[in-house]
Amino acid sequence: MALYKVYLCDVLDAIGSARRKDVRSHLQDYFNPIAQGGGFPEGALVDYITATPQPAANELLIYFMPFSWSIANQMPGTTFVSPLGGHDGLTKFSKGGEAVSEVYANSADTRVLANLAFHEAMHNKLRLGNDMHQQKGLASAVVDNAMRPSEDNVKKMKAALKTERPQWTGGVGLMLNKARQKASGDPAWNLTFP
Repeated sequence: MALYKVYLCDVLDAIGSARRKDVRSHLQDYFNPIAQGGGFPEGALVDYITATPQPAANELLIYFMPFSWSIANQMPGTTFVSPLGGHDGLTKFSKGGEAVSEVYANSADTRVLANLAFHEAMHNKLRLGNDMHQQKGLASAVVDNAMRPSEDNVKKMKAALKTERPQWTGGVGLMLNKARQKASGDPAWNLTFP
């Protein structure tokens, strides 16, 4: 347990290949010192997946979704939440205890996308709903490209990294199937989800 892993799922190319590296780099910069201070001396490894991962019970999986699509709504044991509800991400918890976090890639700004991913990671690890938005930094209800994790954000995430919060990986297979449909030239690949 010397390295903390954060898995990013963008198999539908919601971020865009030209921006993917920068989003990962920003998140690596956020998570590395948090992991080192949270009991993972080797720091963090933030990277994209191409197959279904097997995260440890305390690690994170963040999905990046095309506009108006929600993988979180596919997780069994949860209620539907509209991805068009005026927010740029969503974190849900199933009755069975699994967590799922997604970011809607509505921005071309890589810092905004990374900040949204960190925001959803905070919801996920701290298991807080909208009441988290009363805090400052990237816990705020609205994040922009000038913001960074606050000292309080960092402190809370360091304390929560070892907390077991099993991630729902079932969405990866659904997204990979859609990616295969898209790659095959199926003109109806994006008409229904999953």
